[in-house]
Amino acid sequence: VGRLVALARNSATVGHAALIEGVDGGGIGEVVGFGAMHAVAFKAANMSIGTLAGYGASGNNVILKGDSYASAGWLTIGQILAGKLPPGVTAPWSTPAEGIGLNLNVDTANFAGPIQIGSMQAKQVAKGLAFTGTAGRTITDFQLARLLVDSYGAASATTQGITLNSAMVARAIIDSVLLQNLTDGVSWAPGVGQGVAAAQLMMGTLRATNIGATAMYLAARARVRARVFEVEGAVNATYFEDDARLYSDDARAAALTAFWGRTAPAMGAGWVQDAGYSPFP
Repeated sequence: VGRLVALARNSATVGHAALIEGVDGGGIGEVVGFGAMHAVAFKAANMSIGTLAGYGASGNNVILKGDSYASAGWLTIGQILAGKLPPGVTAPWSTPAEGIGLNLNVDTANFAGPIQIGSMQAKQVAKGLAFTGTAGRTITDFQLARLLVDSYGAASATTQGITLNSAMVARAIIDSVLLQNLTDGVSWAPGVGQGVAAAQLMMGTLRATNIGATAMYLAARARVRARVFEVEGAVNATYFEDDARLYSDDARAAALTAFWGRTAPAMGAGWVQDAGYSPFP
């Protein structure tokens, strides 16, 4: 397939603008979707895709998903483009939603294999790159070379660059990250009771600029590495909950209220073995 363009009536339309499901093998040059709950939903495997572009979705501009119907995996994607409006569009007939730029969602099934993406750009979105899933599902072997999230002009009260919320992630690697004009840069919050092996994010360079709250928020047991970590303009560069870890070879910041914050560890009766996690290294 060379090019597929799908337009839903508006952002409130139920379902998908473009749905690629159950395909195993082949290639697509470009898929463009606008509106609906999911502008572009992709549940296919063993494929090469040039561009996935989704705009104006109330839920996800682009979603790669695994569920009982089919699962994404063994994908090579050149670029992902996402945002409130397609390039050059300034006056749509209805007000579009902002949604999530790219959602990696392991719903009722894990991904069928690795996912590799060359670059991703998300503009005027509520969340740029989100890792989501249900209990017992894990996102593994995700690689992205370059990520840009810029929510300048977004109407959403809270905007985030990279998020993990209760899902399990192992071996998520992003080489270059630029996050700007957001409430929060990275919000990494693994589920309660999950071990550190299921809360890992590795970045080569993370640059966060004009962040309204925290450039890097890490919940308990989060494990994040940013070889180079640069922050300019934020309330907090980092905020840790108990037992979170950030590893960096080169961290620098300017125009901050505070470089780091941390919640105090809770005092209990003694050491407790929790869901297979040992408190001893």
